[in-house]
Amino acid sequence: MLKRYIKERMTKMFSKRMSAILSLVIILTLCFSSLAFSAQEVQISEPKMETIIDVNADFAEDHIIVQFKENMTMTKIKNIFNKTSIGDCIELARTSFKRVLEKEKLFIYKLKLNIPGKESVINAISEVLNQSNVICAQPDYYNNYCEVIPNDPGYSSQWHLPKISAPQGWEETTGSPTVLVGVMDTGIDLNHPDLQNNIWTNPNETANGIDDDLNGYVDDIHGWNFALNNSDPTDDYGHGTLCSGIIAAVGNNNVGITGLGWNVKIVPLKVSYYSSSQNKNVFTDSAIIDALDYAVENNVKVVNASFGGYNYSPALKAKIENYNGLFVAAAGNEAANIAAYPAAYPIDNIISVGATDSGDNTASFSNYSNQLVDIMAPGVSIYSTYPSYYSSSYITNNGTSFSAPMVAGTAALLLSKYPTYTTAMLKKSILKNCDKVSTLTNKCLTGGRLNVYRTLTDALPTGVTTYNGYDFDSATQTIKGYYGTATALTIPSTINGVTVKNIAAKAFVNNYTISSVTIPDTIESIGDFAFYGCPYLTSFSVSANNQYYSSLSDVLYNKNKSRIIQYPTAKNTSTSYTIYSGTTSIAESAFSGNKILQTIIIPSGVTTIPDSAFNFCYKLTGISLSNNVTSIGKQAFAGCYGITSLTLPINCNTVSNYAFYSCIGITTLTLKGSAVSLGAYSFTSCKALNKVDITGDIASIGSYAFAICPLPDLYIPYNANSNTLINNYALSSTTLSVRLPRSVTLGSSAFANIQNMLIYGYSGSLAQTYATNNNVDFQIYGDVNDDGTIALADAMLISQYVNNQRTFTQRQIIAADVNMDGSVTSADFDIVFSLVGGNITQLPNI
Repeated sequence: MLKRYIKERMTKMFSKRMSAILSLVIILTLCFSSLAFSAQEVQISEPKMETIIDVNADFAEDHIIVQFKENMTMTKIKNIFNKTSIGDCIELARTSFKRVLEKEKLFIYKLKLNIPGKESVINAISEVLNQSNVICAQPDYYNNYCEVIPNDPGYSSQWHLPKISAPQGWEETTGSPTVLVGVMDTGIDLNHPDLQNNIWTNPNETANGIDDDLNGYVDDIHGWNFALNNSDPTDDYGHGTLCSGIIAAVGNNNVGITGLGWNVKIVPLKVSYYSSSQNKNVFTDSAIIDALDYAVENNVKVVNASFGGYNYSPALKAKIENYNGLFVAAAGNEAANIAAYPAAYPIDNIISVGATDSGDNTASFSNYSNQLVDIMAPGVSIYSTYPSYYSSSYITNNGTSFSAPMVAGTAALLLSKYPTYTTAMLKKSILKNCDKVSTLTNKCLTGGRLNVYRTLTDALPTGVTTYNGYDFDSATQTIKGYYGTATALTIPSTINGVTVKNIAAKAFVNNYTISSVTIPDTIESIGDFAFYGCPYLTSFSVSANNQYYSSLSDVLYNKNKSRIIQYPTAKNTSTSYTIYSGTTSIAESAFSGNKILQTIIIPSGVTTIPDSAFNFCYKLTGISLSNNVTSIGKQAFAGCYGITSLTLPINCNTVSNYAFYSCIGITTLTLKGSAVSLGAYSFTSCKALNKVDITGDIASIGSYAFAICPLPDLYIPYNANSNTLINNYALSSTTLSVRLPRSVTLGSSAFANIQNMLIYGYSGSLAQTYATNNNVDFQIYGDVNDDGTIALADAMLISQYVNNQRTFTQRQIIAADVNMDGSVTSADFDIVFSLVGGNITQLPNI
């Protein structure tokens, strides 16, 4: 057993924390294909990219990022914009490197603005999007490091190493100096005594003021500072040095600590700088894009990215997708099931890492998700290197920032032992061989925590015995798991002479090997999620003699096809699929994570869309459901980025938690049902949603249901049966004005953090009480002159408006439209006049 040497104690901690962005969003959308949908199908076609600008987010104000089509050149670009507000062009994602193929060119540019400012950025993007050769245009967003201030700094040991079985793994390898890991961060302390021997030195460059290796970077001896475009990647904050120590602090040298890879080399890729205007270190998308090209040029096969934000960047996503290595990213520290980018991009070469504590619990600060987070690793009280020019060379810290480097370091060990491993093989080995922990079920895709030893050896979990790779319980005749390596998998009808009758729940979950499954006639029961998350699975074939199950066009059904069980994740024979006409139910997660399908036709017999049924089918760009659908399950369509218009049918009265979470393309939502309940987070982060049309009535709106949505206004109609309950933070930081009926009950923080909010409602209503208690502007229906009472003067103002004798502001129009028909007419005058004259006692409930 190899020893760890730990001699330093923590004396300093970070004081910065990433905060969630809850803000107004402006949508600048390129033209989407117009689609015709039948009433019983989900219709999909590939959209062009859209630009979503969070005006309250932090981004560079002197330039924008633009991606052009491949027929553009720098000269053409300058000619197009020489008479506009755009200044000089700087190419990002440069392709002059000898290892970057022509087909990988993305033509991403940083366009300087003649007049800086957020308004200039928005105007420039709008202007650029008018050009036919533009694929996307966006701000250059700032990202944040994923760290958390520790509450108890007394820990001083690397408890995480034995927890992830690193000492056993070191018996296999302690890392090779030929393996390079890019640390994309705040820089690295190049002279740290526990790091300097493992910091990469460019073999083709000397410090002579000349670009010796002709890669576009002068004197890039130890990587590059992409944020400030110079050759000094020295850490000016400490975060990058912390991550570097976890990955590759020199091991077994009787100094300080031990990294995962004792001998691997780390490449400083500095992508942050201190912004005086932001008063913090910021990570820019443009620097990250350039750093990825540098990684490709220098054969860096693993990159650690311990930063993140909540702005979807098409350019950065495209660049990561083109990177030929493993991109390990921190999942974020908001203690929520939310998407933090780049970790949440649906890209095969990303591993998203959440954090655990010493008890294998999800860390209190860590983001979690059974789709957005791949795996967990320790992230609480992590002791690591700190810049030696500060007060201490080692400190303890918390965060998913320090979980990701453990996965990156493990990937480096894998490459050291198996130099020919591809990126897909690295990811498969790491995810497949994690320790399954009950406390992490549904907290991450694998439901497990990193295990270094098993990753390096493919060793079985403790206590598991297999027969030809199958974990088989002969007493119950059940396959409980599979640890073999077969790609074309034929499930046996007998194992050791015992008939195989059952496949347990999650038996083959997240298997990164199998591409096809053949099921024998002996199988009587298949548990939930048995084949969920198998990214290379293309087909099922069920014996015709099986009495319980069947397959149709490679898709797994029950025997009479009344239930579809699993659509193979990687089935690529068509971009369209029609569910069998007699099917009446869909299994949970049946289509989850599919990256191919563009059209799914759902039969009218289906009444419920179950939990996670279509989540992260990111090519889904439209949805039309039959009137027989009554409920939408949890996360049913979460992460379906391409949906643009959504109408929920008249009989649909339940939209569960997270049902449409992070559907960033939805612009309009129509709710036709009666007594509709919208679950918590049901439309959170639908960053293009600017219109909600409620033609039925609402029973309740859950907490954060419309958080981070750019709704300018929302009208809640009268509910004759019961008060509409609007829970705390339901519209947090979104809507600017809300029109409320008498039949409403409001949580004490229902409209928290909305700036310049205006509530329209009835005199003496609960809405008025809420406005008074929370110092919110309140407009009484019928009180056109806004003097606090409905009087004859208001009726006369309406009469003058109807007879074109005066004009109204938008606020006055809404106040005067007391019958809620969308316009101010003589009918509104009659109602107000009748109220003033005593003919009616209150305005009608509408």
